[in-house]
Amino acid sequence: MVAMHLNRTWGKIWGYQEGRTRSRARSVGSLFVFAIVACALCLIAVFYPTFIFASAFFICGMAAGLWLMRPGPAEAKAVSEATLHAKVFLTTADGATITDAEGNILAVNDAFTRLTGYGRAEVIGKNPSILSSGLHDDAFYNQMWGQIATGGYWEGEVYNRHKDGEVYAEWLRISKVPDPDGGAPNYIGIFSDITARKATEEHLYQRAYSDALTGAANRPYLNKYLDQEMPRVHRQASCLAVLFLDLDKFKPINDKHGHAAGDEVLRVIVDRIRGELRENDLVARIGGDEFVVALSDSGSADGALQVASRILAMVSRPITWQGHEFHVCCSGGVAIYPDHADDRNALIAAADKAMYKAKARGGNYVALAERAPPQRKNSFA
Repeated sequence: MVAMHLNRTWGKIWGYQEGRTRSRARSVGSLFVFAIVACALCLIAVFYPTFIFASAFFICGMAAGLWLMRPGPAEAKAVSEATLHAKVFLTTADGATITDAEGNILAVNDAFTRLTGYGRAEVIGKNPSILSSGLHDDAFYNQMWGQIATGGYWEGEVYNRHKDGEVYAEWLRISKVPDPDGGAPNYIGIFSDITARKATEEHLYQRAYSDALTGAANRPYLNKYLDQEMPRVHRQASCLAVLFLDLDKFKPINDKHGHAAGDEVLRVIVDRIRGELRENDLVARIGGDEFVVALSDSGSADGALQVASRILAMVSRPITWQGHEFHVCCSGGVAIYPDHADDRNALIAAADKAMYKAKARGGNYVALAERAPPQRKNSFA
């Protein structure tokens, strides 16, 4: 103990301890303090020659302390990397946040303020929930944070709200950063605004799966829809109805008034059909004046026929265009899965065949498909 005390005292006397302390600051201020102390000691030595040796000894000791406590190569590299990481955080084009274990924001970068409209002072100390759009329920966030808690990472699409109230889509990545000393973790969130990209994707999707004239689904999307719905209704022991529609008295409109008139008639008819459907139902245009309506969970053949009858009544209402009044009607055929067919193409074909039965009765009528005969098994007995 005495040796340790003498060692500390000697270090203070000859400046070594002071140099070590200043060196730990690792700043230009350390050198500035050293220079001030050295100048002061030199002045004292000039006026009081007795202190020349002590002053020189203290200055040399302080210089030695500064030198010996300088950062080593590994420590200097770590400091350099930390500085680089901070620069990346501040200058990256993606928005970035750092929060504490309770989710309170500790730091944000410039891109965060640009993408959200909030300044740093407005969000520091607050929860990122201030950006919430209200479009996600509690189950969404519970699943997100559950995955972060177990795996330390989550990424996905989130809808948030800009400071001005506008909702935008972002791709968000959240990482859990454990404390190396065993303390509470931090969380880093990185996000990019994908609103423009989603608009482009939606446009391409519409072009790929919708009819350009009427906005109804096209045949590829109809096939996709049926391929998804048929297994589902089968598992749930429900049924799915397909209504095949073909317009009557449509060709004379095109011949007499031109395709502009015919196009308007088709658009009005699709809007009227949509008005009779539920959210999960679908109307597709698969030909010039041919449409297929898919009724998910139709309940029964009688229920599908009732919907078909309402559609026929709506279609037969007069349509006005540039002072002209057009009267069209349609013939329809209804086929039920799994009663009339067990695959998509056979189901549409059965509804198409029933539609021709309706046309044979003079049109403006809907007919039900016939049950497919059971397949015979060859017997070799």
